[in-house]
Amino acid sequence: MLCPVCNGLESLFALCRSCGQPAADCGRLSDYSGPYSPYEPDPDLHNTDAAATSVFSAELTCKHLVSCPVCGMSEETAVKQWRASEH
Repeated sequence: MLCPVCNGLESLFALCRSCGQPAADCGRLSDYSGPYSPYEPDPDLHNTDAAATSVFSAELTCKHLVSCPVCGMSEETAVKQWRASEH
Protein backbone atom coordinates (compact mmCIF):
# COMPACT_ATOMS: atom_id res chain seq x y z
CA MET A 1 0.00 0.00 0.00
CA LEU A 2 1.18 3.49 -0.75
CA CYS A 3 -0.21 6.94 -0.31
CA PRO A 4 -0.43 8.71 -3.69
CA VAL A 5 -0.15 12.12 -2.00
CA CYS A 6 2.93 11.26 0.10
CA ASN A 7 4.60 9.78 -2.98
CA GLY A 8 3.86 12.79 -5.22
CA LEU A 9 1.52 10.87 -7.55
CA GLU A 10 -1.55 12.98 -6.73
CA SER A 11 -2.21 16.35 -5.18
CA LEU A 12 -4.43 16.59 -2.14
CA PHE A 13 -7.48 18.77 -2.67
CA ALA A 14 -9.59 19.56 0.37
CA LEU A 15 -11.99 22.36 1.16
CA CYS A 16 -12.12 24.00 4.56
CA ARG A 17 -15.23 22.94 6.48
CA SER A 18 -15.39 26.34 8.14
CA CYS A 19 -15.17 28.79 5.22
CA GLY A 20 -15.19 26.59 2.08
CA GLN A 21 -11.84 27.82 0.78
CA PRO A 22 -9.15 25.40 -0.51
CA ALA A 23 -7.08 24.02 2.36
CA ALA A 24 -3.34 23.35 2.11
CA ASP A 25 -1.83 19.91 2.70
CA CYS A 26 0.47 20.05 5.72
CA GLY A 27 1.70 16.44 5.41
CA ARG A 28 1.00 13.19 7.20
CA LEU A 29 -0.70 13.54 10.54
CA SER A 30 1.72 11.02 12.06
CA ASP A 31 4.62 13.36 11.24
CA TYR A 32 3.35 15.63 14.03
CA SER A 33 3.36 12.87 16.67
CA GLY A 34 7.00 13.11 17.66
CA PRO A 35 10.49 13.86 16.36
CA TYR A 36 11.09 10.35 15.00
CA SER A 37 7.55 9.40 13.97
CA PRO A 38 8.14 9.89 10.20
CA TYR A 39 10.87 7.25 10.39
CA GLU A 40 8.99 4.66 12.45
CA PRO A 41 7.03 1.80 10.84
CA ASP A 42 3.43 2.65 9.99
CA PRO A 43 1.22 0.74 12.47
CA ASP A 44 -1.79 0.91 10.12
CA LEU A 45 0.02 -1.29 7.63
CA HIS A 46 0.24 -4.12 10.14
CA ASN A 47 -2.94 -3.66 12.14
CA THR A 48 -5.72 -5.34 10.18
CA ASP A 49 -8.18 -4.98 13.09
CA ALA A 50 -7.85 -1.20 12.96
CA ALA A 51 -8.33 -1.23 9.20
CA ALA A 52 -11.44 -3.41 9.47
CA THR A 53 -13.09 -0.99 11.89
CA SER A 54 -12.17 2.04 9.82
CA VAL A 55 -14.91 4.47 8.90
CA PHE A 56 -13.74 4.03 5.33
CA SER A 57 -15.12 0.48 4.86
CA ALA A 58 -11.91 -1.35 5.71
CA GLU A 59 -9.84 0.65 3.22
CA LEU A 60 -6.42 1.60 4.51
CA THR A 61 -5.95 5.32 4.54
CA CYS A 62 -3.14 7.78 5.11
CA LYS A 63 -4.23 10.57 7.45
CA HIS A 64 -3.08 14.06 6.41
CA LEU A 65 -3.34 17.38 8.18
CA VAL A 66 -4.85 20.20 6.12
CA SER A 67 -4.93 23.85 7.10
CA CYS A 68 -6.93 26.73 5.68
CA PRO A 69 -4.77 29.76 4.85
CA VAL A 70 -7.85 32.03 5.00
CA CYS A 71 -9.43 31.25 8.40
CA GLY A 72 -6.68 29.14 10.01
CA MET A 73 -8.87 26.06 10.61
CA SER A 74 -6.90 22.79 10.71
CA GLU A 75 -8.30 19.27 10.47
CA GLU A 76 -7.36 15.79 9.41
CA THR A 77 -8.41 14.19 6.16
CA ALA A 78 -7.97 10.64 4.92
CA VAL A 79 -6.35 9.70 1.63
CA LYS A 80 -7.13 6.25 0.25
CA GLN A 81 -3.92 4.29 -0.17
CA TRP A 82 -3.25 2.46 -3.43
CA ARG A 83 -2.49 -1.20 -3.71
CA ALA A 84 0.64 -1.80 -5.79
CA SER A 85 -1.41 -3.65 -8.42
CA GLU A 86 -4.11 -0.94 -8.77
CA HIS A 87 -2.09 1.62 -10.71
